[in-house]
Amino acid sequence: MLTHWRRVGAAGREMLITAAAKEWGVPVEECRAEQSVVIHQPSGRKLTYGQLAEKAALLPVPKEPKLKSPEEFRFIGKDSSASGHAGQGFGACALRHRCQSPRDARRDRAALSRLRWKSRQL
Repeated sequence: MLTHWRRVGAAGREMLITAAAKEWGVPVEECRAEQSVVIHQPSGRKLTYGQLAEKAALLPVPKEPKLKSPEEFRFIGKDSSASGHAGQGFGACALRHRCQSPRDARRDRAALSRLRWKSRQL
């Protein structure tokens, strides 16, 4: 199962790198992806994944993307509690306003329902 997700990530990374290389008119081999940006190594130019997403989505998905070697892993096999984001992978809320108890969620749904009913009365 992990290999599947590694392939998905590798394919996306290759598509983003290809989109950046086309944008800059440089060979793909001169570009690398790290920490949500694609970098053109000789010039130091950078584009974020967000800036490249639309162009990358138009490219064909690579059939056999190159997977990272275990030495290149940033998260797999690492202690997640050291990152300061412990629990987020298990659905813990980072922001209080996004966390709701079941009672709060029911109350909010009831308030929305009342608001819809009142708007129909106008």
